[in-house]
Amino acid sequence: MLLRPQFWRGQQHGARSGVVHARHMRPLCERISSEVTEIEDNPKNIVLFMPYLHWDTDRMRNKMAKMIDIESEQQRKRNENIAYEKRKTRIEQRKDLEPGAKRILHTDNRDQNDEKTTQSGDQKRSTAPSQGVNDLADLMDRLVSVGRSKQRIEIDDNGRLKINNPLGQYLIDAARLYEAISTYRDQRMLEKYLYHDPPLHPRRTLDQSYYWTLKTTKVRDRDQVVYRGTNMNLDFCHRLEPQPTTTESGPWSRLKAVFHQSSDNDNVDVTLKWTDHWDKTDKHGCEHCRSDIRKISQLVMVDQLWMWVLDEKTIITSFPKRYGFNKQDLSGVHKSIRQRLKFARKNQVRSVYDLALIILDECCNTFFDRTKTEDSQPQVMDIFSEAIGNVTNQHTISFQHVWHWTQKASKIYRSRSKYIDSSDLHVPLLDIHPEGKLQREVKDIIDELDIMIHVHKKQREVIKRFCKHVEHILDPDGRWKEGAVQHDRGMSRRALSTTENMEKYIKMEEKRDQLLWFRMQSQELLAEVDDRLDELEGLKKGAESTAQSVTDLLSLKQQQASVVQAWESVKQAEEAVRQGRAIMMFTVITIIFLPLSFIASIFGMNNYEFGGSDNPWSVWEQLKFILPISFGVIFLSVVIAFSNLLRAFIWSLFKLFTTSVLIYSGLYRFWLTFSDEWCSTSMMQKTEKMVQDMKEEVRRAKKLRRNQRSQKKKQKEDGKGKKGRDGKDSQDEDKNQEKATRHANGNGIQTVHFFTEMGQEQRRNTTGRRSWDKRRRDKSPHLRVSTWPRDTSPNACGSTSAHPRVSHHEERDNRSAQDMNGSQLNGDDGSGSPAGLTVRGSDNNV
Repeated sequence: MLLRPQFWRGQQHGARSGVVHARHMRPLCERISSEVTEIEDNPKNIVLFMPYLHWDTDRMRNKMAKMIDIESEQQRKRNENIAYEKRKTRIEQRKDLEPGAKRILHTDNRDQNDEKTTQSGDQKRSTAPSQGVNDLADLMDRLVSVGRSKQRIEIDDNGRLKINNPLGQYLIDAARLYEAISTYRDQRMLEKYLYHDPPLHPRRTLDQSYYWTLKTTKVRDRDQVVYRGTNMNLDFCHRLEPQPTTTESGPWSRLKAVFHQSSDNDNVDVTLKWTDHWDKTDKHGCEHCRSDIRKISQLVMVDQLWMWVLDEKTIITSFPKRYGFNKQDLSGVHKSIRQRLKFARKNQVRSVYDLALIILDECCNTFFDRTKTEDSQPQVMDIFSEAIGNVTNQHTISFQHVWHWTQKASKIYRSRSKYIDSSDLHVPLLDIHPEGKLQREVKDIIDELDIMIHVHKKQREVIKRFCKHVEHILDPDGRWKEGAVQHDRGMSRRALSTTENMEKYIKMEEKRDQLLWFRMQSQELLAEVDDRLDELEGLKKGAESTAQSVTDLLSLKQQQASVVQAWESVKQAEEAVRQGRAIMMFTVITIIFLPLSFIASIFGMNNYEFGGSDNPWSVWEQLKFILPISFGVIFLSVVIAFSNLLRAFIWSLFKLFTTSVLIYSGLYRFWLTFSDEWCSTSMMQKTEKMVQDMKEEVRRAKKLRRNQRSQKKKQKEDGKGKKGRDGKDSQDEDKNQEKATRHANGNGIQTVHFFTEMGQEQRRNTTGRRSWDKRRRDKSPHLRVSTWPRDTSPNACGSTSAHPRVSHHEERDNRSAQDMNGSQLNGDDGSGSPAGLTVRGSDNNV
C-alpha cells in the first residue's frame, strides 16, 4: 500500500516537461497508513523526500550529460516516428469515408529517412565515449597552441587520439578503457530507464536544480565557484609554444619569425618550448605544472534522499552515488552511514528513528564535515571563503589603482601649465572591465550561496516535520511532553501499584526513554542545521559587502571619468576660443586681401588685352587651361575627402612606403631610442620645469637679500642702543648702592651689597650681559628684581643667619639671574652670611 505509485508519483516534478534535469521529488515528509480498507488512528509509516548537496567530477558529469542528450534526441525521433505512424493509420482509415470528396495527399519523406535516422542514432551511440576525448583534444590544442605550430592532434573514426609517443599512446588508451568500464553501467541504465514509465531521475547540478526551466546549463555549470576553485587556470598555466630561431638578420627577421606560416620558403626553424621554464625546470620537472595536472575539476550536485520508515522496525533509503563508481564510493552517503554506525557509541541507536536521524545528518553535513578528505572531496566552504577573499583582494588593488589615477588627475587639475596632458587617464578610467569582472564573480558567489541556503532551508523544514511525526508516533496521547514528563511518570507508578501490570509499565518506560533520547538527538540535529545555515548566511553577508564595495568603486571610477571628461571639455573649449580668435584675425586679413590678390593676378596675366600686342595669348585662351585644371583638382580633392575607401587606400600606400623607408634606413631604431625625449609633450614639460626652477631661484635670491638687509639694519640699531644703555646702567647701579647703604644703616636689616671695587675693564666686559638682561626684562614685564629682608635668628655664636625667601615658581628665574650676575653680585653683612636675592616685578630695587 505504501509503495504504490499513486502515493508518491503526485510529488514528482517535471514529469510532463521535456527537460530531463527538471525531474525531482518535491520535499515531503508525511505519515501514511498501510491499511487498505480501514482507517488507522496512529499511522506508523513515514515517507520522506529531501534534497541534499553532494559533488562529482566535471568530466563524468559532462560525459553523462552528453549521453542524456543522445538519448533525448533518439527519444524525440522515436516519438516523431510513433506520431507519424498514427497519422498514417488515420489517413488510411479515412480513405473510404467520403468517396466524392477530393483526397488530400500528404507528402512526407519520412519513409525514406527512417533508415538514415536509425543509422545516425546508432552512430551517435557508438561515438558517445569519444566525445570526452574530443574535449581532451581541445584542451591539448589550447595548451600546445596549435595555431602557430603547424601541428594538429588527429582523431580516428573510433575517437582514439593519435599520439606520436608510444608511451603516451598507451597511457591514453588505458585511460579511455578504464573510463569506458567505469561508466558502462551508468550508460546502460540511462539507455533503459531514462524515458521509462516511471522515468529515471538523473543527478542534477546546482544550477539545474534551481533553474530547472532552462534547456541547458552547461555554461552556468562551468562557471561554478567550486569548478573555478578546483580547475587549473588557463591564464597562468605553462604552455608549449614555438620558439623561432632564424638564421637571417635584419629588420624583417622578427616579422618572419612571427608570421612564419605565411611562407614555406623562409629560413625559419621552429622549436617547441615550455613557457616560464628554465633549463633546470625542464630537467627536474616543474612543480607548477605538476600541481595543475593533478587538479580535477569538480562540481556541486543536488541529489535526492528517498526514505520510508515502516512499522517502527524497517527503514528503506534510496540515494544516488557518483557517476563511474561501480565499487565502493568513499565519499558517498551510504559509506558515511556505515562508518558512522561502525564507530557509534553504545546505545546510541535505540530505535529506527535514531537511525533515520543519522541518515539525515549524513546527508546534510557532506560539505561541513572537514574530516572527510577521502577521494579528493572538495572543501566547498573553504573554496567559497577563498573566492570571496580573492575578490576582496582584487577590489583593494583596483581601488588603489583608482586612487592613484585620482591623485594624478588632482595634480593635473591644480597645475597651471598649458601643456599638461590628461590623455593617459582616459583609457584606465573609462575601462570598467576589471571591476565588471569582479562584480560578475561576486554575483555568481551570492547566487550559488542563495541556492545552497534554499536547499538547507528545505532540509530544516523536512527534519522538523519528521521530528514532529515521530513524537506523535511515540507519544500519541501527549503524555510525555516536555512540561509533563515527571508528572506522568508518577501517575504511571500509581497505576502500577493498583494494576500491577509490570509488562505494560516496562513498555511505557521504553517508549518514554526512546522519546526522550530521540528528542535530544533531534534537537542537536536541528541545532547543527541552524549552525550550517548561519555559516552560509555569514558567507553571503561577506559576499554582499564585497559586492557593495565593488559597486561603490565602479561609481567612484565613473564619476572620476566624468570629471576628467568635463575638465577636458573646458580645456578644449578654452583652446577653441583661442583658435577662434586667431582664425578670426586670419579671416579678416583674407577678406581684405583676397579680392585684391585676385584682381592683381587677373591684371597681371600676360595677354594682349592687358599687356599689349606683344603677348601671343588672349584672356580666353588662358582661361581654357586655367578652369579645367582648377575644376579637376577640386573634383579630385572632394572625392578623396568623401570616399573612405579611396582615402584608406592612399593612406595605406603612404604608410607602407614611409614605414619601409624608416625601417630599412635605420631611422625608426633611432626614433625609438630618442622618442621619449623628443616628444612634444615631454619637451614642453621639461622646458616648463626649467622655467619654474629659474623663477624659484630668483625668488630665493631676492628673499636672501631681504633677510641680509634686515639683519644689517637690526645690528646697527642694537649698536646705537648699546652705548646709551651702558651709561644709564652704571648710573643706576651707583644710586642703588647708595640707597641700599642708607636703608641698612637706618633699619639694621642686612641687604644685598654690590661690589663697586671692580675696575673699568671688568665693567666693560659685563656690558653685553647687562644689556641682554635688560632686553629680557623689557620683553617679560612680569619679572622684577628686588630684595626681601632676611629672617634673623640667634645662633650659638650670638650672630644672626640669613635665610633668603624665594618663591617656588620663581626659582628658575632666580637661578638664571644668579648665573648672569654671579660675578658682580655678592652678599656680606660683616658676619660672612650671604644675602638673599629674589626676582619680582620690573623695577631694579636693591
